[in-house]
Amino acid sequence: MRFAVISDVHGNALALDAVLADIAMQSVDATLCLGDHVSGPLDPAGVADRLTGLDGPVIRGNHDRWVTQGRRDDRDLDPTDLFARQQLRAEHLAWLAALPVTAVFNDEIFLCHGTPASDNAAWLDGWYHDRRTTLPDEAAVTALADGIDYPVMLCGHTHIARSVRLRDGRQVINPGAVGLQFVHGSPDARYGVVERRAPAVPCAPRRARPAARFPRPARTAGRSRARRSSCRSRSRPPAPAFCRAESTNPRRRPRAARAYAPA
Repeated sequence: MRFAVISDVHGNALALDAVLADIAMQSVDATLCLGDHVSGPLDPAGVADRLTGLDGPVIRGNHDRWVTQGRRDDRDLDPTDLFARQQLRAEHLAWLAALPVTAVFNDEIFLCHGTPASDNAAWLDGWYHDRRTTLPDEAAVTALADGIDYPVMLCGHTHIARSVRLRDGRQVINPGAVGLQFVHGSPDARYGVVERRAPAVPCAPRRARPAARFPRPARTAGRSRARRSSCRSRSRPPAPAFCRAESTNPRRRPRAARAYAPA
């Protein structure tokens, strides 16, 4: 089994197109989407049109909930949420409102936006100020996974690609954000690929040039090298094994965070 994971598109259709084009070359069985789809200043309706055609489960995030209900939890909508609501058609709003808060894929992959209990709480990163984040302690991360009996748990919300393996072998993976980078020095689009594999050899990083170029928003075109890794641990019990965050600019070929799980 091999699937892609995207999250936090935030109305950025340009970045989403680049990511979906790259996913199309990865031979995945499905693409999973973790929420916060349309709230952004670029093309909310275009993003909604694209995401309704995905072949995997799609859940909603906190911004999707706010856009559909017409206000935030404690105040009126911010300008970007209001813009997205005004740009969406009635069928888009109905689609967002009907999305589940969590989902399970293939009876072994758990999906949530923030944490299993909240679409507006961070799991693998403490909330950030400017470009700085604080990592939660192990007990806090583990406590949020209590009662979630799946080997792989997916989350978004923080826009930071990260993977954490719990002591019992379960793995929590955040693929990062497709359309909006908060704490990175570049606007690189990020997504994940998770694959079930037989036990593999130790780390063997590789470099490969992209097979295609994607247009820049301006007048010139650019490309980047895609870095991938087939690293995995030999000392852990059978469970999803490793995730490495990689990235690229939306106007270049996206780089994927990859997680491998033994068969």
